Formats: sequence, structure tokens, C-alpha cells
Amino acid sequence: MDIGVVNIKGGVGKTTTSVHLGAFLQTQGPTVLFDGDPSHNALAWQGRGDGFPFRIADLRAARKLVGTFDHSITDTGLAPTDDDIKFLAEACELMVVPTTPRPLDTDGLKQTIQAFQRLRVTHYKVLITSMPPPNEPEGAELMELLEELKVPLFKTAIPRLKAFVKASGSGQIVSEVKDPRSDRGWEAYVEVGKECLAYVPHR
Repeated sequence: MDIGVVNIKGGVGKTTTSVHLGAFLQTQGPTVLFDGDPSHNALAWQGRGDGFPFRIADLRAARKLVGTFDHSITDTGLAPTDDDIKFLAEACELMVVPTTPRPLDTDGLKQTIQAFQRLRVTHYKVLITSMPPPNEPEGAELMELLEELKVPLFKTAIPRLKAFVKASGSGQIVSEVKDPRSDRGWEAYVEVGKECLAYVPHR
């Protein structure tokens, strides 16, 4: 399966999502993550630890590696152009759009969906990341709003956990981090990965 991870706004969990979907998909078959961010955040993350079980490559290597992996994920950079989004959408079976419940991030989500509409991209799903606990209503309110607007939405949200910060700082997948909530973070991405594999676009 070929997945693109995109949002016009930065800081919404694109790289965290790309890395953890890569780790999940590797359990299903050989997987490569193409690091398309000019800052190479995924490569930097891996470099802080002992490496990941899946391949990470610069986006420039994509042509050489196409067809050699069962699954691929492309992590995009900040503010992709319409041409960037169109190119990625044509190459991917599913576009994953991470967003957080923060107002500035939902503005970025709106811009991304508007770009999809301009480009007639329909094979996408929104993933809420940094989902706050139930006593903070912003996450549930955003989920309810997106459902009302009939925006394609993952059933599973990614919880806001310090374990993800620890993981990126130590060059690990969240499941490898010594934290009482690390399993919860990993299990959420496993569910999202299963939803990706089960995705059937609307015709």
C-alpha cells in the first residue's frame, strides 16, 4: 500500500504518524518511508537511536526504490504546493491528513481540504493527533464537527502523550519507550494502520 501523509500546516504530527505507520506496516511486509520534508525530520529521528525496522530514504531515491517494497509512506514537508499534492495523490492509494484540535491547526486542515477539493482528491482520511483527555472537550468537538461535515475521518484518534516526545528524542518507536502509556500510543497507531489497509475509496 502507498500512503501519503500531508497537511499544509506543520506541527500536526505528520512525521510521528509517518514513522509509526511505517513501523506498523513493516509488520505486514517490507516497508519504506520516503522523507520528503526538507528538514528530514524522519531521518533525524532515526539517527538519534539504533535505527528503525523499516527503510527510510530521501524522496529523491523514490524512483529507484519503487516496486521493491510492499508498502510505502511519504512524509511531506511544510506548505506543499498544489502540484506537490497532486503528484503525491496520483502516486498514493490513501492520503492521511493529521491534525490536532488546536485552532491554528484546524485552519491548516481547512486549507488542506480546500486544496483537495480544487484538485479533486477524494481518497483521504483525517487523523486527529494529540487527542486530549475527555475532560478537555476540544478533541471531541473537532471529531463531532468533522463527522457533521462528512469529512472522511479515522475512527481512532492518537492520544496526546509524553511518550511520543520521548520516542522522537531517543530515536525510538513509541512502543520501545519506557513509559506507562507507551503501549496506548502504539496500539492507537496499530488501529490506524489497520484502517489504512482496509481502506476502500468511494467511487
